[in-house]
Amino acid sequence: MVPKLPTGASAFLSLALTRWWRLSSPKPVRLLSLHRAPGRPDTKLDHLIVLLGVALASPASAQPAPLGSPVETVIVTAPKWLGDKPQTVIHNFVHSYAMAATPTIAEVTRWKFGICTRTYGLSQPEYNQFVTQRVEDIAVEAGVKVMPTACRLNVEIVFTAKPQEFLDRVHAEGARLLGPRPSQADTTSKMRYAIQAWYATATRGLDGILQGDNEDNACFCMQAMTVGQGNFGQYSSTPFYSVEGTRLREGLNSELAHIYVIADTSKTEGYELGAVADYVAMLALSQTQSFDSCKPIPSITNLIAPSCDADLKPKAITDTDLAYLKAVYSMDPGANFQQQQNYIAAEIGNSLGLKR
Repeated sequence: MVPKLPTGASAFLSLALTRWWRLSSPKPVRLLSLHRAPGRPDTKLDHLIVLLGVALASPASAQPAPLGSPVETVIVTAPKWLGDKPQTVIHNFVHSYAMAATPTIAEVTRWKFGICTRTYGLSQPEYNQFVTQRVEDIAVEAGVKVMPTACRLNVEIVFTAKPQEFLDRVHAEGARLLGPRPSQADTTSKMRYAIQAWYATATRGLDGILQGDNEDNACFCMQAMTVGQGNFGQYSSTPFYSVEGTRLREGLNSELAHIYVIADTSKTEGYELGAVADYVAMLALSQTQSFDSCKPIPSITNLIAPSCDADLKPKAITDTDLAYLKAVYSMDPGANFQQQQNYIAAEIGNSLGLKR
């Protein structure tokens, strides 16, 4: 049995509204969930009807307030779960979720040119499209480009009751899609969690040349050089990178090349598809290996963490999750790993109204 969309009028109205908004809006609008997450709007059926009424309201109903009207003051209050040491809580979240692309290239990786997504395996085509659309909507909000329909797939989301058989086929056809160390694919290509992701990454040097990450041949072989001096790595199977030559900023950019996100449908039948889609979006837009560990804040990344309390496991992506993704795609891609983590934590704090 696979996770199913909520049945009844609310589910069909939600999907209908989503399609209408995407066709009529000048820019993509985030898909509405049927459940409430901390800090997210309530989107039950009655609220969907209200939102539709607002969207179709006449211009006269949205006139600006007359000049001289009192201005309402909005006070942003940090959530109680931050406790007495909010910066520590945020840093712990970032450190528990974010990971370096490879041991050699210690940077947070991200998409550079956009995503091309497809979902397979759910019982109805519209369910597959629901997941794909949700990933794309969250990507746009995070600042990631969504490629046109006729594109080369780089995000593949697979729902299957036999995930290990699928992974074995991928392993046989190309182990480098399962991580940066093909020689260890026998170990890394094991399905250990209800939902899991495998990342293929690449590194772009200061000269603009992109090289696929392969830790089997890797060494810390870098040559400080200026743009235009050529690629030292073209004469060797060991990659060489053009860098800035400083410890604070090497100038290397880690980029995502391909992702498999696989959901074991024998273990996900207890989850709602909306929550699964949001969790898949986080995995597809940011690299992690922290699949079932409990992070210290309410986050969709805790969805399959068995040790998490219910109040840390929202059923939809949260504002904090979105702040994390936006920070990943606005950070300096050439900074070192610690600087990137600090930036992400600071941006999450800003989104929560914390002072630096």
